[in-house]
Amino acid sequence: MGLNVIVIFSLLVLAGSALRASRTARIAGTVTLVSFTALYAANVAWLFEGEAARMQFAGTLTFQDQLCSASRQPADTEGNVSVSLYPAGWFATIPKDKVSAATNKIECASEDISFYVTDSNWIKGIARKWAGFYLHNTPENLASFKIGSTVQFPDKTTRKIVDISTSNETINVFVEGDILIAKKVGFPFKFVVIEQI
Repeated sequence: MGLNVIVIFSLLVLAGSALRASRTARIAGTVTLVSFTALYAANVAWLFEGEAARMQFAGTLTFQDQLCSASRQPADTEGNVSVSLYPAGWFATIPKDKVSAATNKIECASEDISFYVTDSNWIKGIARKWAGFYLHNTPENLASFKIGSTVQFPDKTTRKIVDISTSNETINVFVEGDILIAKKVGFPFKFVVIEQI
């Protein structure tokens, strides 16, 4: 945004030069002004954001998730904890009692998010190469995530389960449709079954 303000200011200066300065300055100003105008006109779609942000700074964790995670951290000597922000690597130092008070008003998942790995095959538990995800292999998850059931994601979209496979620790859940976008659907432990066979 700051860069756009600078460029617009430059356009105004160039417009003034094109109208009032010497002939050489007017020609240079006019050429530059026309060039800038053409550049912006050709990329006008990038000047406005629709439903998707042009610069994707945020990951799959919401600020609520970060608060919940920070509430589990021990406080430093001054009684503060670090709450992660976006872009990655940014954080805010907040008194632990304030974070705890905030998390008492929201629903924090009692889940270890480190279980949902990111590597060449997964993005925080969401499959990169096929439509699906994995969960802890628990009796509760096995009872819920069955073939034919429908899963609802935090973004309110739904997919039907077409297959599952299990290992000692995980349940791989295959759903219909295209590959899931991890940034939209979030962590698998937040998925719910809204229809069962």
